[in-house]
Amino acid sequence: MDVSKSEVDKLFKLNGLFLAPDASQYILSIVQRVEVSKRQKVLRKLVETILKQKVDNNKISKELCEAAVKECRAEHSTDITVLYVIDAFAVPYFRFSRPLKKFIPFVPADSSENRLIFPVSACAKAFLYAHRYEVIYQRMLRHQVFSQTTSLDGSHNTSHRLRQIEYLLASGSRIDSAVVLGLISQVHEGKWYAEDPSGVVELNLQQAIFHEGLLPEGSIALIEGFYDDKILYVTGIGLPPCESPEVSRRAFSVANPFGGGLPDAPAAPLDTKMHKLLTTTQAGSDAMLVILGETHLDKLDTLDQLNTLFAGYSACAPVAFILSGNFLSADSVGKTCPERRIILRKLLRQLLTIFKNNFPESSESQNASQLNQSPQLILIPGPDDPVYAPQHILPRPGLGIDLISDDIKDRSPSSCPPWLRLASNPCRLRLYTREIVIFRANYSRLLVRHCIHLPTLNALDSCAETDEKIEDSTLRKDSEMTDMDSDGTTSSTVSTPQTKQQISSKKNGKTTVEYLGQCLARCLASQAHLLPLLGHIAPVYWYHDQALSLNPLPNLVVAIEPDSLADLNASEVGLVTTGNCRFINPGRFGQVKYSNESGFKKLYNFKVYYPRTEIVEDSRLPST
Repeated sequence: MDVSKSEVDKLFKLNGLFLAPDASQYILSIVQRVEVSKRQKVLRKLVETILKQKVDNNKISKELCEAAVKECRAEHSTDITVLYVIDAFAVPYFRFSRPLKKFIPFVPADSSENRLIFPVSACAKAFLYAHRYEVIYQRMLRHQVFSQTTSLDGSHNTSHRLRQIEYLLASGSRIDSAVVLGLISQVHEGKWYAEDPSGVVELNLQQAIFHEGLLPEGSIALIEGFYDDKILYVTGIGLPPCESPEVSRRAFSVANPFGGGLPDAPAAPLDTKMHKLLTTTQAGSDAMLVILGETHLDKLDTLDQLNTLFAGYSACAPVAFILSGNFLSADSVGKTCPERRIILRKLLRQLLTIFKNNFPESSESQNASQLNQSPQLILIPGPDDPVYAPQHILPRPGLGIDLISDDIKDRSPSSCPPWLRLASNPCRLRLYTREIVIFRANYSRLLVRHCIHLPTLNALDSCAETDEKIEDSTLRKDSEMTDMDSDGTTSSTVSTPQTKQQISSKKNGKTTVEYLGQCLARCLASQAHLLPLLGHIAPVYWYHDQALSLNPLPNLVVAIEPDSLADLNASEVGLVTTGNCRFINPGRFGQVKYSNESGFKKLYNFKVYYPRTEIVEDSRLPST
């Protein structure tokens, strides 16, 4: 059925809209381009799209109609990007608005200052810790244990009340029972304190019972006890409970706090179009991520094994291969930075040549649909990789484009091939309806070393029961704690024999390394942060601390650390305690293992993640 201009105006008027003359002519020209039998359907679709948009009045301009047409075309386009790589320096930042009671987008007053390594003001540092605390505090207020409920008579009831520390400090008498939320720190050496934005109180941990999970210095803990004479005598201390991402997302004023996707796009788990692609198409069914751990490109046979890996997946290519640093082994640590850059430049170009030889269609990909059919190569720098930034300060920028390009005149990020992603550390991935965080650091050493109470296998006897009372050795000063170097060696201290005994011991079929992995995963999920430590322990850029945030919790966190003190892969059995967020550690691609039967052997292990089913498979290349 043909459509006239009067019929176009009439349909809009029936919906309370009045088209401008040029808008009416534009809509008519668009409708006449489609088949006659589909024109009425297209016209109704345009009206529905315009009604969904926010309009100040009922007069519709041509510009508004053009935006509606673009939106309709985007919904039916086949050039859909299913993988977004979000740089750590481009993630959305938020602050909590008390009038709105929501997290709203935050832009520093001086946007040029956030690019400085040493900001001129310490306000950013204060905001860093205040925001970390606010995220946990608002989550606690939403929790059923601490949230207020209104009874029929209009009174407010709550099973427990979360007190500010200033309430304790202002009290002139003993308080028999109090629950506070505070950041654990040592204001004075050898003494533990709890801090919140209202004040600081000293803790007495002699009778404290520690609940399951790691509690490092700088983490935010729920503390229960009695207050007397300016000291909080702790009877119980533990990590705050986790929260599902669906609940956390409601506390934001924007639809997509994770980042990625088109402007004004919904969050990945709520994207109906991506959900349809993932569940109903063959591409969604076959989609997978191949995740390698630390990959030393300068080690013997590594490039050959990567060639074998790429060749094995050439017939059924994944969405992306993820490789992380350090890309140079410890053998090159003694070399100067220019020498290491020369070595890395040569190895990276060999890697890219191998990748293009196995996936020639990648270099020919021009649009989104072609790029979706060919795999992408994502490179994430390690702590010691030569990037244009100070070492050991997070987040770290991606590898320089000069490592892969000889053209001095064109070394902008846009000159990078579309199938190659020089990602930051950490970085975020939005794959179909899944949110993924990739992180490379020696996190377990830092968290365990600065833990105020190291969990033991005694906690395995009763999952819901409390741990044994804290011993004096766990409260020793930081200088007396185990000194663990980046290469995994341990200096001789009092705790070294205990640590070795714990790691080799087993109870109920579970090693201490596995149990520490569960505690570590619960710590990261509870703190909603990848490295919940103080700035002098784990330095971060003040303006970019939210790049390490896990709020809301993603579907998957890939925390890469070879020779980790904790087996993060064992945390999959306790997804309920981590807010249904899965933590994995692929380790090292080319890990040397020792067995009594075959002696030393190099294993090329990696992991495969399927976004449709959220299954993580352990894989290994065949031994040569």
